[in-house]
Amino acid sequence: MRKWLWLGLLAALSAVGYLALAQRGSLGQAGPQNPSYPGTTAVSDEEMDEAAEAQADRNLARITPDQAVQAAQQLLQTQATPKTVTLGNENGHPVWEVVIGNEEVKVDAGTGQVLHREPLGQEAQNEEDGKNAEDEAGE
Repeated sequence: MRKWLWLGLLAALSAVGYLALAQRGSLGQAGPQNPSYPGTTAVSDEEMDEAAEAQADRNLARITPDQAVQAAQQLLQTQATPKTVTLGNENGHPVWEVVIGNEEVKVDAGTGQVLHREPLGQEAQNEEDGKNAEDEAGE
């Protein structure tokens, strides 16, 4: 009888541990990114290394970096040359991250739709704020 009780307890703890890891995701980030905005093309939930994930993002991107820059320039009403244009993964969706001046614009790599705009460096602050809120909620 005690053996079955221990096995049941072990199974329950294993399930809880697995669910906690699954919720954290492959990058160790709990829940959705902050700020959260949806993309149109979802990346596979399959576990992959960074290089494979980058390749999957490139395969799903339907617009070029130049088209992403044009969308960002139109939003910001400028013809300034971007500092950087990188393909990233936000909330499981491929997104072009375009930095022009002191602004970062997130452009859906599937449609070219602008998803988000924020002052450069604001994303790091949002992530820190989200982490602090999680820490306070856990106390």
